Amino acid sequence: MAGTRGGEPGSRRLAQLLASLFAAASILALNTCGIDTPVTIFSPPSFSLPSPNELVLIHNTANNSAGGFSGYEIYYQAFDTDAAASNAEQYVEAATALVSATPEYCNNVLMSHGYTRICDAAGNDGVGGLRPLFRVSTAEQTAGTAVEFDLFLDSTSTSTTPPNATWYYTKSTSPTTQVQVTRSISSPGVSPVSFEDSYSNGNDYKGAGSAARSPIYFVFFAVAFGMDVSSSSFAYNYSLPASFYQRVNYIVPPL
Repeated sequence: MAGTRGGEPGSRRLAQLLASLFAAASILALNTCGIDTPVTIFSPPSFSLPSPNELVLIHNTANNSAGGFSGYEIYYQAFDTDAAASNAEQYVEAATALVSATPEYCNNVLMSHGYTRICDAAGNDGVGGLRPLFRVSTAEQTAGTAVEFDLFLDSTSTSTTPPNATWYYTKSTSPTTQVQVTRSISSPGVSPVSFEDSYSNGNDYKGAGSAARSPIYFVFFAVAFGMDVSSSSFAYNYSLPASFYQRVNYIVPPL
């Protein structure tokens, strides 16, 4: 991973991140006092990074025996500098490393820090309670099938008005069709927003705004997802976040 990891600058930055996390934990504790949270039994996924524009999420088969498990979700945030993205990666890692960390706590803190879900551009997830984005079927869980989800950026488009390089994913098992994904600020199924367009207006972006040929740095994490079937609440249930430990960099094409 790029960025300063050792020495005084890196140590000072990590200390600031931890202080921020502890402050967030105190606020969450006050806001959730007396509210029972489900016992999470899901395990985070693993992943590989075949190329700078590609992430492969690998199903954790330990989840096959976890009641209520249904798949995985990916959260992201975009930045205009490498240093800001490096800080964000460390924030995810620090959150999951805290002794007091729980899946609910980590997810709430990271979402309050600006991370948002990637959505299906056609509106096939997040609508009417249909989640998650990367679904592992009951049959695949029962059979112990090795399942992988390949999220990649297709930057072959030559259109420049507006720039429209597109993120897709494919599944290693049936159906293996290519599925377009979109930013969380979109209206899925209605008006997908390109991952490199309109960053000056996006709440999923930390930066001064994007310009032609400027780099955008994406930071991702993934969680296992399902429902709490141990009680009658059927609340959403998660694993601890799995960080990808590498940024996906993209150069915005000419406007």
